[in-house]
Amino acid sequence: MDIPTQATHDLFERIRNHRLTATFALLATLSLGILAGSLITRGVSGKEQTVDSSDARPLTVPNPVNLSNDFSKIAKQVGPAVVNINTITLPKEIATRRSPRRGQAAPNGGDNNNPDDQAPGDMQDFLNRFFGGQGGMGGDDGSDSSGEHEALGSGFIVDSRGYIITNNHVVDKADKIYVKLSTDGDNPTDHGRPAHVVGVDAETDIAVIKIDAPQPLPTVKLGNSEGAQVGDWVLAIGSPFSLSETVTAGIVSAKNRPIDDPGDGHPSQFQRFIQTDAAINPGNSGGPLIDMAGEVIGMNTAIYTQSMGSQGVGFAMPSN
Repeated sequence: MDIPTQATHDLFERIRNHRLTATFALLATLSLGILAGSLITRGVSGKEQTVDSSDARPLTVPNPVNLSNDFSKIAKQVGPAVVNINTITLPKEIATRRSPRRGQAAPNGGDNNNPDDQAPGDMQDFLNRFFGGQGGMGGDDGSDSSGEHEALGSGFIVDSRGYIITNNHVVDKADKIYVKLSTDGDNPTDHGRPAHVVGVDAETDIAVIKIDAPQPLPTVKLGNSEGAQVGDWVLAIGSPFSLSETVTAGIVSAKNRPIDDPGDGHPSQFQRFIQTDAAINPGNSGGPLIDMAGEVIGMNTAIYTQSMGSQGVGFAMPSN
């Protein structure tokens, strides 16, 4: 009986030894596979890190380039001579006690408290209509008499001693006038330098004001508006909506443009405006219209609008 038992024992030993051998063989194969994979991966990584990129040029930001642009040259040339005009109008009860300035009619052409006394064909009425009731100053219809009223316009220096041309409707009825030069900064609490009216022509809506100039001021060069042709490029510089030193570009849309005063049948005396599509908005009034020679060929005077914004139809008083 010992012989079968011994045979069975030997069989189990052989099976166990065979299983151990197979297990060791499998472990050895897996180890070899892992080692080979590591070597292959390391070789690939090494190839990526040794790529030669010496021929690649680093990206650089170029230096600023001044492009050839006549607009920018003209803006730099004329801009310092364009001024920002701030006006303050006192309440009616105070302002009407003062005598009118030399060269100006009484406000509204008569009794301020009686709208029926307004002179027909008044240039201010004409401008009020074309500025949607603002006339470049705002409040010119006499509807606000409760306090001081501040308004804004533009102008340009024609004499280095401080003489400035602007629209009459910018300074008309103003009790205080202040001028800011392009070098005076944008401090909102600083109204600017005091100015006074030298003379006005209400019929053509032109006014001359003056500021004290301890040193010579930059000036514009007046051009000949007769030389302007329909289609010529022009620039308008001014302070639309209180945005000082704003430059807009357009063309001469028409010349000798008549603008009848719609309402009373009395057109203004001057009826030879330059029409332009350069953006002109309230606050641009009194600013220059400039040709490509850098010369002033007109003064921005009015816009045709129903929204108080530029609709591409602006009118300038010709320099001639």
